[in-house]
Amino acid sequence: MNYLAHTLLAEQTPLGLAGSLLGDFWRGAPDPAWPDGLTRGVILHRRIDAATDRHPAFTEVRDLLPAPLRRYAGIVLDVGFDFVLARQWSRHSTMPMRRHVDAVNSALRDVAEAPWIPPAFAEFARHAPHVDLLARYGEEESMHRAFRSLARRLTRDNPIAMAWDTLEPLLPALESALPPLLADLREVRVA
Repeated sequence: MNYLAHTLLAEQTPLGLAGSLLGDFWRGAPDPAWPDGLTRGVILHRRIDAATDRHPAFTEVRDLLPAPLRRYAGIVLDVGFDFVLARQWSRHSTMPMRRHVDAVNSALRDVAEAPWIPPAFAEFARHAPHVDLLARYGEEESMHRAFRSLARRLTRDNPIAMAWDTLEPLLPALESALPPLLADLREVRVA
């Protein structure tokens, strides 16, 4: 799951929402300086990622990817599932998407200047609300931008920049896989 799905599955508190995104920007054990809600958000993020990677609905769609992209299936499908989620939001949440995104943007603004936030996440926490990133996840052009950006972040040559062209014909498979995947991921908890 990518940003939008992680925030949907997060504890719906400002720190829970921020922590659900921080999980992509932090490696290793959570920083002891973090508030508990932020730490729980990072731990939940990691558990959701692990559960997603071994879920049958995910692996079935992964196997549809051509070999060069299959190596990057976690990245490519996470973004693809967020596109589908944005398009089907009202099927998966009773809260309007605009209200959810506003809550996430507010949570990010709240933590962006905290002294204990890692610099890369602080930059993201300032940038994402400014460009209303999550609200744009249902737009094809946003998917092209996301894949180009992800391709640049990796150190070796990769086919991710062109992933949308391969993923677009697979959208019906992602649309079918998302409901059972989300249903099971909603059961993932932080002990």
